Amino acid sequence: MRYFSLKTLLSLALLAFLLQACKPEKVLEAGTPFSSLKGINGTWIIDQVFQVDKLSTKADNTLDVSAFFTGANPLRITFNADDYTWSVSPGDAPNYLGGSGIWSFDDPDFPSAINVDDNGVATLFTLNRPVREEVDQYLDFTMNRQDCAGKSAIAYNFIFVRAN
Repeated sequence: MRYFSLKTLLSLALLAFLLQACKPEKVLEAGTPFSSLKGINGTWIIDQVFQVDKLSTKADNTLDVSAFFTGANPLRITFNADDYTWSVSPGDAPNYLGGSGIWSFDDPDFPSAINVDDNGVATLFTLNRPVREEVDQYLDFTMNRQDCAGKSAIAYNFIFVRAN
């Protein structure tokens, strides 16, 4: 019986490795991208609201104020993707969002914010997660409120659940 030398074994292993590396790679397709426009379309019911003190230096600067917005007749927001209109039905809750008007995404393909206009008053809702059709059941955005000097003082993190 003949013994292979260490050099021969290493050469065979290297050759096998090189031949394995030459195989064509599988190309995985991501599929059709989800539409954020179709994803935001419809009515959303308030589920949670968190108030964030932007001026606080404390680590715990967030307060759950959901009880003020939810209940028997919770706040609702509706986005219409066909004509880019939106409206709020406050129910029994305080309404910090505005009434109705037109809206747009900051980037239609990869939105990170919703620009809303309520009769000339523009507000920015910063998206905290994607909102895709048939995938995401939550609409989560933050709205900053400013103090008299124009500095962001309080932020509200609104989390809505899809009504449909």
